[in-house]
Amino acid sequence: MNFLGCSPKGYFGSNCSIPCPDVNCQECHMESGICHVCKQGYKGQRCETDFINNIKFYSLLGAFCLSLTVIGILIGYNIMIRKRQLTQHQPYDHQESCDVNLPDVSRGYVNCEELRDMQMYDTAQ
Repeated sequence: MNFLGCSPKGYFGSNCSIPCPDVNCQECHMESGICHVCKQGYKGQRCETDFINNIKFYSLLGAFCLSLTVIGILIGYNIMIRKRQLTQHQPYDHQESCDVNLPDVSRGYVNCEELRDMQMYDTAQ
């Protein structure tokens, strides 16, 4: 007598007429009905764990986290580049920034040195 399983897989009993009690079981013990081999994609004592869906879920979760990490790195890189560009365009010495073309204001210009010299001349006379 074969105790490992029935020739039509998925059944047990003396005539191999009783379906294995676990729906995801491929082969069960001929007398007890305890599952020995789960259908593809299932595992566990009663073939209750669908590890294919678990693998898909964790694969998607990992891909999502990786995408967020890459996006974060790209955003950080862009911020760093923009800050570097801004600091390169701004002069460090503020006196250099005063060197711009101003309108001609010398029309009413009075040289203070000349006035001082004239006052000394007036005083000497």
